[in-house]
Amino acid sequence: MAEQDARVEKRIFVETEPFTKWMVDVLMRRGFDHNEASEAGNWAAQTASYEVETHGARKLFHLLDHEVARSGSCVPQAQYDVLLPLPSLEVWDGRKKLGPAIARMAQARSVEMAKSQGMGIVFVRDCNHFGWGPAYALELLTDELLIGNACQGAIPIVTPIGGTDATTGSNAIAITLNTGVEQSGDLGSGLAHQMVGEDISVSNDYSQGRFRHYILLVSRYFNFLLDSPMWLRCIDR
Repeated sequence: MAEQDARVEKRIFVETEPFTKWMVDVLMRRGFDHNEASEAGNWAAQTASYEVETHGARKLFHLLDHEVARSGSCVPQAQYDVLLPLPSLEVWDGRKKLGPAIARMAQARSVEMAKSQGMGIVFVRDCNHFGWGPAYALELLTDELLIGNACQGAIPIVTPIGGTDATTGSNAIAITLNTGVEQSGDLGSGLAHQMVGEDISVSNDYSQGRFRHYILLVSRYFNFLLDSPMWLRCIDR
């Protein structure tokens, strides 16, 4: 019988606090201010805590060094504008702010509105790749909330599974809610279905691209989403 190759994977575990501090220090040396570096650092730590290696800190630095550097789609210390402020809906102009930073801020704002209004939606335009979406939702998840986020590509860069031509489309989509059930499985067709403890996360994470629009939504009332049709569309301006 032929001997099988034994491959040993070496992993180094780092505590959350020093990892976050390292992320903040690195981003600040790249020109980002302390606030946006902290937002991105906390997102990266949350992502790493779920052992997501493909769309965490490593992905962010790869993008900053390559795609983002070439396209100029991320501007350090950019200040976003609130274009439309409503009690349960806001539209922001991201002005090319660091993706994980503005995504975490927008997700927190959507939760804040949901707790006071029953639902909160934040649209962000002119931003960039925000990495692993479930991290933003899982961080804020409580028993009474349904939290999710999604993004829309502004240019045809993603080729669908089984397709041959790049198109625009939503990638990724994450929805989280407490279920009280623990299991894991795969829904196929690029949809990863993951349950961690009492949290369920649905994400579409099979490709990458440059994203200028995404939606962050929260609702305290499940029946509102289940009984009322809601159509949300991002329009490039």
